[in-house]
Amino acid sequence: MTARLADTISGLFLIVLALVTGRPRSSCRPPSRKSSRGPSFMPTLLSIALAICGAGIVVQARSLPPTNRMPGWFEADRAGAVRIAVVAGATAAYNFLLEPLGYLIVTFIFLIFMLFYLKVSWFLNLIISLVATVSTYALFVIWLKVVLPMGLLEFYF
Repeated sequence: MTARLADTISGLFLIVLALVTGRPRSSCRPPSRKSSRGPSFMPTLLSIALAICGAGIVVQARSLPPTNRMPGWFEADRAGAVRIAVVAGATAAYNFLLEPLGYLIVTFIFLIFMLFYLKVSWFLNLIISLVATVSTYALFVIWLKVVLPMGLLEFYF
């Protein structure tokens, strides 16, 4: 695969993602008279930023020589592919289990697994996982008032 083709595909992917991200804004209520920003502000801003980045990547890809092969594309590193698959699988499992088990349990287990996979010592792994889980919970639930799924711990919190 050429670098030009890979960059063009990446840029087009971001443009499609911008269209998908911007789609839900049509179901949001319009902003009030007092504020120019309503619930549709963030999806709109995000979709515009993604589209601009995608277009920039596509334009930049056009300046690359069409015969420039990507280094190492055909000699793909098997260990690298396994690492990508493990991280993608762990993230998919995190998203799948978040609702039934709850934020605190799944986030703690996810962080323990990822840090174990990165070969962090067990003591440091537990400390980082616990502090990160509790601090992000405090940030989102207590300070920002975001409702996170509690799953199994719903009756305790």
